Formats: sequence, C-alpha cells, structure tokens
Amino acid sequence: MNKTDNTWQRAFETQLADNPTAFEGLKSLLVCHQGQLKATYFCQGYDAQTLHEAQSVTKSIQALIVGALADRGLVDIHQPIYPYFEQTYGAYFDTPQKRLITPYHLLTHTAGWEWNESQVPYTNLYNDANLQFYGDNWLEYALSKPHLHPPGEVFNYSSASPILLAYWMNQLDEELTHLQYAYDYFYRPLAIDRVEYQIEQSTNPEAKPLAADAYLCAEGLLTIAEMMRQNGQSRGQQIVSEQWIAQCLHPHISLRQTYASAYGYSWWLQESKNGLPAYYYAWGYGGQHIFVVPTLGLSLVTAGSFYQEGAPALDPTPFALLHTAIQLAQQQG
Repeated sequence: MNKTDNTWQRAFETQLADNPTAFEGLKSLLVCHQGQLKATYFCQGYDAQTLHEAQSVTKSIQALIVGALADRGLVDIHQPIYPYFEQTYGAYFDTPQKRLITPYHLLTHTAGWEWNESQVPYTNLYNDANLQFYGDNWLEYALSKPHLHPPGEVFNYSSASPILLAYWMNQLDEELTHLQYAYDYFYRPLAIDRVEYQIEQSTNPEAKPLAADAYLCAEGLLTIAEMMRQNGQSRGQQIVSEQWIAQCLHPHISLRQTYASAYGYSWWLQESKNGLPAYYYAWGYGGQHIFVVPTLGLSLVTAGSFYQEGAPALDPTPFALLHTAIQLAQQQG
C-alpha cells in the first residue's frame, strides 16, 4: 500500500478512538482522494489482502459484470429471461407476466415476486434471503415465490435477483459459466487476483456452478471503487463502458430512504442534501461498503462485522466515516 496522508490518518484514528464501541465491528477502511491513498485502518487480524465476505456488495459488482457482457454485445438486458429458464425451470414461469421478466427487472429489483428481506432482520431465520441460501436449491426457492406485481412496477429488494441473473448468464454459452465471465471480463482486467465466491452445493454434478456472495480484500474493493470514480476506467483501460456506468448510476427507481434517494442497476444513490454532496454506494450487510463521491474525487471502502442481534441491516457506522472523508476532502478543495 502507498503512504497515507498524516492529516487524514489522524482524523480517522481520532474518530475511531473517540467512540470504540460504535466502531468495534469495523475490520478495514481504505480512503482515496483524487487517486491518492489518504487513510487506512485494519484490525482483528485483517490487512489490505485479507479476503472478507462482501455480502450484497456482490450485487453491485454483478451489475458491472453484466455491463461488461452488454458492452461486448453478448446480452440484451431488455429481453425476457424465460427462454434461458424454459428447459429446466419453465414450469415456474406459468403466467404471461412472469415470462416478461428481464435482466433489467432483476438489476432494479422490480421483477414482481413476493420476497420478505427488508422487513425481517437478517438475524431471523425466516428472512427470505436466509431461507433461500440455507435450502437445497436456491433457484427453486426463488422461483416458487408468489408473483404479485407486473414487472417494473414495484421495487422490492431481493437476494433472489442475483441468483437468477447468475443462472441466466450460465445459459448464455454451453461451456462458459457466469464465474468465468466475471474473471475474464472483470476481475483480471482490473488485476484483482484475490477473489472467491460462495458456491451452491448442487445435488446435480453436471450443473454449472451457481455463486452468491463474493469474498474480496479491501484493496480489491478500492480498485473497483476507483474504477467507478473514473467512469469505468482503470490504469488507462476501459473495463466497463461509460454508458453502462451511467445506467448503473441512473435513478431508475425513486426511493425516499434515510440513506438512499434512488436505486440504479444494483447501486444505491443519494442526492445532495443537508450540506453533503451527492454520492453513490454498494452496500452489504454487516458494514460492507463501496462509497464514491464524484464531485470530490473521493472513494472509500469498508469491511465489518456489524452483525449484532437487533442491529439495523444498514449500519450507520460506515456513513459516519464517509462524512469525515467528505469534510476532509472539502477542506482540501
């Protein structure tokens, strides 16, 4: 890692020391301003190369991988997914509305299926995300849920969406898998060589692997953050097109949440308010974040274990660190 900035480093160390209880779940922090590393923090045996479960940050990364395929003309996200599911899971697409669901609807979480993830704590077994991943067949659980709304009408955050996208990508080519696309078109061009995935333990030995959460190190997350800040570029190479990045960050879904005013292609967006500039982020349960503040040239990534019983799914602690970074960037101009 490059040398940090003493002013920034001291500011974060003071913030963490002043409230150790609030930050006890924090495992890593990396802050970059205008392409320069400004501050780092590691504890609990972690360093910049330690793999950590990214949780739903994986959704945002998956949206970029889909973009890399779209850039190459390999996919059209506005065409229905039904033909790719018909042979094995066609029985679940038993209504005309289900057959209209597209990757766009999965990227924006507007497919229309019933899914109870935001209303039930992740510490509760009956959260649909837990019921899905603890089950024997992730796809069957997701597809068996009642279909309540026409595609595109209602936002309902769902960890079924990335599983359906992964299966859809698995069907694009007889030989290639969605993980091969991820490595070949995204991670390797970014020179990210430390990444693993949670893989479904399929009872079918001939089935292609189906992956859920990614495990990345802090340095890898910061590489992705900086690529986003630079509109899809990294080390002079266009990894994902500017057009796709713009669509990821377009407010496809309007929200009125405390920490998000809109949702793009699996990226959360926050408009400027209360003296803070607009920013966007990837979020994973437990304190996993990629933050980017475009107007300040600022990127920040965290990994944590804020999994306490009763804790909010979206822990506010990383946002306090973001606010400190924003203040420092504004002071430097």
